[in-house]
Amino acid sequence: MKNLSLFQRILIWIMTIIFVLTIIFSVLKVAVVDKINHDVFNMVTAIRYTFFEEPIKSTNKWINDTLTLQEIRQENDKLKENISSVERYQTEINELRVQNNELKELLGFKDANTGLNLKAAKVIFRDFDRWNNVIKINLGKVDNVKVNDAVVVANGLIGRIETVDETSSTVRLLISNDRVSKVAIKIMTEDDKFVEGIIDSYDSDTKKFKLSLLETSDNIKKDQYVSTSGSGGTIPSGILVGYISSVEASASELAESILVTPSADFESFETVFVVAGDLNE
Repeated sequence: MKNLSLFQRILIWIMTIIFVLTIIFSVLKVAVVDKINHDVFNMVTAIRYTFFEEPIKSTNKWINDTLTLQEIRQENDKLKENISSVERYQTEINELRVQNNELKELLGFKDANTGLNLKAAKVIFRDFDRWNNVIKINLGKVDNVKVNDAVVVANGLIGRIETVDETSSTVRLLISNDRVSKVAIKIMTEDDKFVEGIIDSYDSDTKKFKLSLLETSDNIKKDQYVSTSGSGGTIPSGILVGYISSVEASASELAESILVTPSADFESFETVFVVAGDLNE
């Protein structure tokens, strides 16, 4: 080293410094670049997550939720349709059951009254405003139906034919407060005798007939049968009308006030029998 000139020594020092600085800069450069790369990566990742991945995930979730909700609504609509169908079928089944029971009862009535000339008819019209007055049936002159023929259901008398057309007829119901609806009746007493009377009127509030006796009797009791007497010749004898509901002394004390519960249901029937006379007469 001592043999080197001053210039050579300076050159060696310069080269050494340059070498050391080069190494230092290389190390610093790697660290800085790594930091920059790391920061840039984090920034890019954040941007990608914020502006791309998260919106895409949110959109996919919204689409999936929407599709799921739509599927649920579709399933719900199907369930509603099924429930509606079941209710409709159940209603039809109930109607058929009622009709079937009604027809069974009518057949039972026919079997128990073989002496009556019975013609089955369908109710084709009943005016809501005149519910207690008249009905229309699908039998008429061509079926040999006549004015004043009795009309019955399985549980008893409901009225009589009022007018007759070619293929249909109107029926005046017993619960109509009209003179035409009055019917001659008889009551079977405890001694197996009959007391005759007339159905005078109908009280729509109590749903009872008011009965007048043709002769006084002390043998009229609650729950006794009331049936047609056959007087007048238009309605055969023995058709059930109802049951004695109450027997009370009237205010005048000259007669008793007798109420009768109808045996027939006047609210619900679709098929009836027209009684076209007594076969035994």
